[in-house]
Amino acid sequence: MYRIAFAALVASFATGCTPLVGALVAIELLDRDPVYYDDFAESNAEGTMRGDIPEGGTFDRQLTRATIWNYDQGLDFDLHTTAETWVMLTGGFSADLEDGETVVLGPDEHWIIGCSGPSEYDAMYDQPAEEVEITRELVEIEGETMIQLTIEASFGPDGTVTAVVVQPQPNPDEDDA
Repeated sequence: MYRIAFAALVASFATGCTPLVGALVAIELLDRDPVYYDDFAESNAEGTMRGDIPEGGTFDRQLTRATIWNYDQGLDFDLHTTAETWVMLTGGFSADLEDGETVVLGPDEHWIIGCSGPSEYDAMYDQPAEEVEITRELVEIEGETMIQLTIEASFGPDGTVTAVVVQPQPNPDEDDA
């Protein structure tokens, strides 16, 4: 709960990709779960991102970095794709999604932004999503059960970005040590 309040406080004072990413790093230091991740910049998922967004153009490509932090009541993520241009979808939401469930979140129910520009963190476009639709499913990939998230973020007349991300399902029997 403190993580959400802290994120809202930081978001009220700062706009943009770099301050939000910095806020997410600070939040993670306050509320870390080593079962899911060890470092902010380390990818723990993989997937694709496609869409049409100012400064990113129309694109459909593999993620170059994908980090997801799972919590009991929501998740945060940082998704990047870099080729001719850089596009990032980052932020999070507080909703406990069950497998097979889809939620649609309005602008006051998430802290998700889209950024794009000529190179990583050189954001020429930097806006919050107006509406976000998120679906969580369990899928089988090469004999392993994976969590698949489909995140569709609408930026109004500026376009839509859709990311499909998979990460291994945590084993509840594993020791946290």
